[in-house]
Amino acid sequence: MDPKIKANLISDLAKYLNPAMKKYCGERGIPYRRGYLFHGPPGTGKSSLCHTLASVACLDIYTVSLSSKAMTGDLLHRLFASLPSHCIVIFEDVDQAGVENRSASSTSIQCKAASDDDETKCLDLPKRTESAEGGITLSDLLNVIDGISAREGRILIMTTNKPEDLDEALKRPGRVDLQIRFDFVNTHAAKELFLIPYVECPTEDFIVDPETMEIRCSLKPVIKDLTPERLAGLAESFARKITVGKYSSAQLQGYLMRFKGDPVSAERHVEDWMQRMDTEKAGDMLPSFSSC
Repeated sequence: MDPKIKANLISDLAKYLNPAMKKYCGERGIPYRRGYLFHGPPGTGKSSLCHTLASVACLDIYTVSLSSKAMTGDLLHRLFASLPSHCIVIFEDVDQAGVENRSASSTSIQCKAASDDDETKCLDLPKRTESAEGGITLSDLLNVIDGISAREGRILIMTTNKPEDLDEALKRPGRVDLQIRFDFVNTHAAKELFLIPYVECPTEDFIVDPETMEIRCSLKPVIKDLTPERLAGLAESFARKITVGKYSSAQLQGYLMRFKGDPVSAERHVEDWMQRMDTEKAGDMLPSFSSC
C-alpha cells in the first residue's frame, strides 16, 4: 500500500492509544473507540496490515467470523461481551456476512431517519430476520459496534472486497473513522517486495523511498557472494517488468517464495510467471466442454 497512507494510519492509531486521548474523550463525553474500514481486491494485504497494527500497538487481536452459519445476533453480543476492553477486533469480509444493504434492495423496508434514534428504530425491522438456521441482522451489527452495551477502548477493523455492497449505516463517521483502499502492486511495491526476502530485516518502515524509488537504507544481502549493488540492480529490473495494477502482493510474495535463496532466477523468470498467470486467468473465463 501507499507508504504515506500506512504512515498516516499508524499515526492515527498511536494518537488514539495515547492515554491523553482517553482522558480527553472521557472529560467531554466522546465515545472512546476507533473504527477502520479496509477495502480492496483479495490478496492486497488487508489482513496482513491488521496483524501489523496489532504488533505495533501491542494489542491482542480477535477475528469474528460473521459469515458463519452458527453466528446469531445473541452469540455475537455474547462474544463481544467476553472480549477484553482493550483489543483489536476484526470483521473479515463483512460484505459476506449476509447483512442486507438497504439502499441496494428494492424490497427492503424504506425509511427516512431524521436522527440517530430514528435510524435505530428502523433497523429493528430488517428484511432479514434471524431463524433457526442462524444469521445476524444489520441491527445486531450496529449494536455491538456502538450501541448502548458497546464497550469503549476497542479498535474495530472491518475488511471487505466490495465496500459498495455495505449499508451506509456501517460506514457512517463514528463507526468508521478512516477508510483505507488497498490496490494491486505498483512499481514501488514490486521493488519493495522483491528486496524483503533477500535482505536482513531493516529498521526502517520502508526499504524503498516512495517518492524517488531510491533504496533508503544500507542493504545487507542474506545470500553469500551477492553484493548490495547487484541486489539493487535485480530489484530495479524486477520492478520494471511487473505490470502495474494487475497482480496482488500475495501473488508476488508467493512467486518470490519459490526463489527464496535465488534472486537472480526470481528476476529472470518473472515474465514467464506473469504470462502463465494471464493464461490461467483467461482460461477461467473460457467456456468448458466435456468430451464424450
